[in-house]
Amino acid sequence: MKSMAPEPKFFQTSTDTDLWQRYCGYLELSIEAHMDIQRYLLL
Repeated sequence: MKSMAPEPKFFQTSTDTDLWQRYCGYLELSIEAHMDIQRYLLL
């Protein structure tokens, strides 16, 4: 994935895969991985 560019530049220079990973990648997490993240955030 590319570095975290400012939003307008990121949209202009990113591939569909980069955009998916940045904004929708969490949809591909397993239930266990999602729950691990939620536990971490609660602590």
